[in-house]
This record gives sequence, structure tokens and C-alpha cells, in this order.
Amino acid sequence: MVELSLGINDKINQLEKIMGYKFECKNLLFRALMRKDVLNSPKNTTALSFFRTIEKIAEIGHQEALETLGDSVLYVRVLEKYVKNDKVMSKDFASFIKEKFGGNTRLHHCASRHNLEEYIFWGKTEKNSKIWNDGTILADCLEALVGAVYLDGGMENVRVILSTLNILSI
Repeated sequence: MVELSLGINDKINQLEKIMGYKFECKNLLFRALMRKDVLNSPKNTTALSFFRTIEKIAEIGHQEALETLGDSVLYVRVLEKYVKNDKVMSKDFASFIKEKFGGNTRLHHCASRHNLEEYIFWGKTEKNSKIWNDGTILADCLEALVGAVYLDGGMENVRVILSTLNILSI
């Protein structure tokens, strides 16, 4: 569990250490950690206390597009090994493989194991309802991190974090 006394910069450094990857562009990391709900009502959020202005939060953006990219990057990574070895793989089997190794349940468990919810900039409503207990939310946040790593450091660094976090056991 992340110590509550840690400052936000310490928490970010700790997350990078857990992931085994240090971001060149911290704004990509911040964007991956920023939930859309924060932009809708930023008052009284951790994000506002860290970034100081609503304009800075808006400049960072939110994670949704990174989540979509991360999902696709995971799909590529999961299939990479299998497509090389199975020249007659069906589309249905490819979908099965993706769900088995990169599905929301597996990603949620990985995110929970690493206490990812402690690093996310949650909106006030999300934080009060502990929305991260929903099986897809933490999985989405992890996908956003994968997308951010891909943009910041490419597929080789995605392989590193997937191995470090033990997301894909393939």
C-alpha cells in the first residue's frame, strides 16, 4: 500500500519504480493517471492541489484516448508471439487469446496487486464511491498507462513494463 504521507512527486517516482520505466514526458504519465471526471469537476481533488490551476489540469487532458491506444498495444503484444508460430490462426482464436491474456479481469487483478488506485487522479464522485472496485475501471487505467509508455518509449519499453508488472504471462 502506498503511504498516504508521500507527496505526489514521491508517489509518481514510486509508480515509475514499480513499472520499471521512467517517463521522459511526465505529462503523458499525468494524462494516463487523470480521470475524465476530474476535468468535469476539478474542485477539491488531488489533481487540483498538485497542478494548482484548473487550466493546467485541462492542459494535461484525461486518459480516455490513451486507454484506447493501450488496449490496442496490448492486443498487438499478446498476438505477436502467437501469430509468428500459428500461420492458420482464426480471428476467433485471436480474440480468445487477447481476452485470456489481456482482458479486463486479468488487467484489473494486476492493477489491484500494484495498488494502482493510489496513483490515479480521481474525480471527487469517483473517489467517494471507490469506483476502482468496478472490474473495468482499474483495467482501463492500466491500459492508459500502457498507451502512455508506448507513446513515450515505444514497444520495447511496453514489453519491459508488461514483464515487470507480470501483466502478460506468455
